[in-house]
Amino acid sequence: MSHLKYFTVFILILSFGVLAAQSEIDQQIQDQNLHLIGKYQDGKVILRWAPTSTQLWEEANQSGYIVERLYVPLDEDERSRQTFKPLRPEAIRPAPAEDWEALTGTDDAAAAAFMTLYGEIPMPNVPDMISQIKMQNELRNNRYFFAMSAAQLSSLAADLLGLRLEDTDVQAGERYLYKVYAASPLSEGQLDTAFLYLVAEESRLLSPIGLETESGEKQVHISLNTIINESHFHAYYLERAEQPDGPFIRLNEMPMIYLENPNVPGEEGRDGRLHYIDSVGVNYLLHCLPGTVE
Repeated sequence: MSHLKYFTVFILILSFGVLAAQSEIDQQIQDQNLHLIGKYQDGKVILRWAPTSTQLWEEANQSGYIVERLYVPLDEDERSRQTFKPLRPEAIRPAPAEDWEALTGTDDAAAAAFMTLYGEIPMPNVPDMISQIKMQNELRNNRYFFAMSAAQLSSLAADLLGLRLEDTDVQAGERYLYKVYAASPLSEGQLDTAFLYLVAEESRLLSPIGLETESGEKQVHISLNTIINESHFHAYYLERAEQPDGPFIRLNEMPMIYLENPNVPGEEGRDGRLHYIDSVGVNYLLHCLPGTVE
């Protein structure tokens, strides 16, 4: 019995050690200033990355990004002979202004991304130098925010911003390790190297969770917890149908994005939830919330 007791204690200690190690890894990933995500789809690996601050984004736009891939075979001897190989001969940078015009005519997100890099934003009159510096920083941060949002909403915008790459030279079922890093040192701190291990398999289609509805007199209050969905989704379309098998009709022309708004009274605007009031002609309807992800 005593042996069983000690064995149980050992398993508990080992389990806590594994959980602590995983927690440390998760925290290290969270603390990185460059993030990389990817998926295998239609015979290719789609990579997306993003720096976590305005300053790093601006400087990395100048230096460009290097993307490399390591093939990870199951055989240990073969694996030991593999090395990282760049996927592009040159650093990946935002496309020059002249390359955007012919491509962004029908893509609102790409057009917005163009403005974050090349658009002229007039500086409003401010009374003193300190206010002017604050305003300039706010405008720079806004450019960064809209660029990252555009890259999330549109694969074309991400491509033109130099934040996306498709690797078509892959084999289904094989394993790959990718890394992305700045092509040259940055003046304001070091940009981390982001890694992604990926098996070239089709992933299942994800659905947002945490959707809540509250029916009223010919209206439905719909809300979604965006915090628990933020690792997979950035923006959402809302659709409605009168029958379980559809057809579903899209209610919002532009994707919905959660933005914390301290000016909204009460908890709405600061609760991490998207809210939508659907005024309808009948009291019972079905709603569908497909997320958008590139």
